[in-house]
Amino acid sequence: MLKVKHNKMSVQMPWSGWFNSQAKKRKKIEPWIMADMTMEEELHVEMTLRAVLNCIDPDEIPDLISGFAKENFRLVKIIKQAGDYIDKNDISSKSSFPKSKRSL
Repeated sequence: MLKVKHNKMSVQMPWSGWFNSQAKKRKKIEPWIMADMTMEEELHVEMTLRAVLNCIDPDEIPDLISGFAKENFRLVKIIKQAGDYIDKNDISSKSSFPKSKRSL
């Protein structure tokens, strides 16, 4: 899905809704999943993408977009698998510290 807001285009991949479904399922998103980008980071990404787009052959742009989509999908799967692993092993509720000195 392609959305345009205030002259800014955003793309939502079909699998990107995983975060929304997790928010409904868990009632909240764990802090380790959230990632905020600063304006400087967004600018750096924009400049890099524009430099790449200015250098490549227009016939290679579909391959570039496909590569970005595959990498995005792979990263979302990694996050999903990490969340499932944490849920399965109940890691978030377990403390990594011993409860008493005797358990050392």
